[in-house]
Amino acid sequence: MLAMGRALMAQPQLLLLDEPSMGLAPIFVDEIFNIVKKINQAGTTILLVEQNAFKALSIANRGYILETGEITKSGNAQDLISDPAVKSAYLGGYAIERCNMIIKDVMTKNPVCVDENTPITEAKQMMLKNGFGKLPVLNSSKKLVGIVTKNDIAKASPSEATTLDMYEISYLLSKLTCGKCMTKKVLTVSENEVVEEAARLMIDNEIGCVPVVENDVVVGIVTESDLFQLFTNMFGARYKGVRANFYMQDKPGQLAGFAAKVAESKGNLIAIVTRESEKAGTRRVTVKVTDISLDAMKSILSESGAEVIDIRMM
Repeated sequence: MLAMGRALMAQPQLLLLDEPSMGLAPIFVDEIFNIVKKINQAGTTILLVEQNAFKALSIANRGYILETGEITKSGNAQDLISDPAVKSAYLGGYAIERCNMIIKDVMTKNPVCVDENTPITEAKQMMLKNGFGKLPVLNSSKKLVGIVTKNDIAKASPSEATTLDMYEISYLLSKLTCGKCMTKKVLTVSENEVVEEAARLMIDNEIGCVPVVENDVVVGIVTESDLFQLFTNMFGARYKGVRANFYMQDKPGQLAGFAAKVAESKGNLIAIVTRESEKAGTRRVTVKVTDISLDAMKSILSESGAEVIDIRMM
């Protein structure tokens, strides 16, 4: 940021930027690209060299793809984003199309809700009929005031050791409403929030769902099942191919080089996920590649300097 500021003080007509997002936290990466876009809109031409191909192409007018020092493809940035070969080699293939990481594209829309005066016997029947484990609770103004779960209902129900007969139990339960046994402290997210924030809230607070609220109205809900579905898509679990898990050096261009080798072998990189590694200076990477043999994949990983943890056809 400081280097960019110093360069802009000279009021340049052309600004050269080399990997401005490298090493930054995701929230700052977004801010950097927003600033770059604003600088360009203010009249400064920008030549951007960037490993985050999707982010770069999203704000660019034209794009150029370099492989081993040569321009192998160029054109309108949006055309490049839509190009199947570019998507496969540099943008995560089908993962971008299938795994939009925004809440509104993952959530269950228009969830079934109950009001605070709904008897818990009725809420229990709704759960059993629809296979739900949780129901958002609304007040008379249709605003979210709580959430009722199977566990809440079980806690409110008489013990099996009770001396009450079944008729007395049914009568008591019919008088018990969702508003009396619901969990009142409810964490929510907006539909434009990123999926990982919902996942973080659920893990940190040991809860199984997060209602999605816009303008005090419940528009959706994110459940564990929604996240499992996303997880399945992210890893390309429904595609037959080679799945590899490996360590790769945490340096700019490593994944780009690997992806280029996959493309050269006519393989289709449909999923790629990276995470922190227990080995210093590396990232742990999991990929799914179709249209490639196991031996060809092993050869590519060896050429890329990757340390294979597990590789298999599945």
